Amino acid sequence: MRHFLAWFSLIVLVTGAMAQENTTAVQTVLEQYAQAVREKNLAAIEAVVDTSNHFTVFEGGHVNNGWKEYRDTHLAPELKMFRAVDYRFSNIEVTADNRLAVATLNYSIAVEVKDRKIAASGVGTFVLVQTGSGWKIRHIHTTRKPQKH
Repeated sequence: MRHFLAWFSLIVLVTGAMAQENTTAVQTVLEQYAQAVREKNLAAIEAVVDTSNHFTVFEGGHVNNGWKEYRDTHLAPELKMFRAVDYRFSNIEVTADNRLAVATLNYSIAVEVKDRKIAASGVGTFVLVQTGSGWKIRHIHTTRKPQKH
């Protein structure tokens, strides 16, 4: 019985350590994504997303299917239009196993477009998958908090 309890305790410790390792890795990927957006660096963004047709974005009632479609028709034109971007995440909560992770978070964004500044904040859900080259963002769903009048 003592051996069983020792093995069981070891399994629990290893599993907990792996879960923490996955959580930390996912949080790192999310911070890399936000930093790449701030830097308007498409190559750095592409390094942390699933660049397949499985990648999806739901934003403001609009759907983008596939990385190429999102990059070419949504993200790249927006980043080109912005003179400056401040994009940040907070309150990141991650649930992860060895293949799939779900993160919920708050986001804030402030951009300069020509002669005006626009700011917004909201909540988001990110789904990440474990690949041979680490965690990659497969799905993003964000919703903006209503503006107060």
